[in-house]
Parts: sequence; C-alpha cells; structure tokens
Amino acid sequence: MNGRLLNVNRFEMWANLREFDDGLRLRLSLADWQQLNFADDQRVRVRVQGQSRVWLRVATVRELPPNVLVTLTNRVEHVPE
Repeated sequence: MNGRLLNVNRFEMWANLREFDDGLRLRLSLADWQQLNFADDQRVRVRVQGQSRVWLRVATVRELPPNVLVTLTNRVEHVPE
C-alpha cells in the first residue's frame, strides 16, 4: 500500500491504498473514517489523484484503531431469490 491523495464524496484525504481490477483497499485514519460516516454497501464517488472518478460500494470495514481498513468494490453481489 502506498500513500495517495483521495477524494471520496468530495472529502479529500491521504490514504494508503491498493488498487485491484474491481476496486480499492484503503487504510484510513479512524478520524477520517468517522468523518465520512459511511454504511456497509453504501455507494460512494471516489477519485484517486490523477485518475477518473468512479462509483464504488463499501464492501468491508475493519476498525483497527488508530486505523480503519476499508474495501471498496464495483462488484454487486447477486442475492438469489
């Protein structure tokens, strides 16, 4: 993971991130995460510095104070009926 400037729903922050084909894995400060106030499966607008803006969903959140590990993905899980 490397530190990059990130814009999430118009909130700018520095985050350690790793990019994948289907999204991002972030390590944020707990303070930044609490300020974002996102819920599981919430759709968020994300722009990594130097890249286009994309829509991703909050897939997993793991709080490890003073940090938070967040996975954002563009996959939509199909729930069978």
